[in-house]
Amino acid sequence: MTAPAITPKPPYYAVIFISVRHDRDNGYGEAAKQMLEIASKQPGFLNGGPAFKHNEAFSFQVATEDQAETDRYWNAIVGNGGQESECGWCKDKWGVSWQITPIALINAYTSPDLSAAKRAFDAMMTMKKIDVAVIDAAVRG
Repeated sequence: MTAPAITPKPPYYAVIFISVRHDRDNGYGEAAKQMLEIASKQPGFLNGGPAFKHNEAFSFQVATEDQAETDRYWNAIVGNGGQESECGWCKDKWGVSWQITPIALINAYTSPDLSAAKRAFDAMMTMKKIDVAVIDAAVRG
């Protein structure tokens, strides 16, 4: 039998991702409250053992409202033993991959203006942490 996973002292991710509710959450806040209640009753997580390592096939994506929120999440993950990667990707100190993705970037590369979308995509390809001002400037041309 594999020993339980060694986990950091709680609440590692809870100090990074706070529960902020607003009038645009479309009921998510109530669902999140119920999920938190259920999760808080669980004694731990399953451990696949040392044979199963984290890789980019599994990641979390965090959609951020603005540069300040992007910076906060990025710096919390990378600045606590993580590492930067390309195009808004980073890894935490356990090797879990995160995509810190400003909503401005999502809007830019899904724009019906294909030239603007390409400029935004090309700008993103030069970045590690996404710079919202540079993406906005790329969209404007």
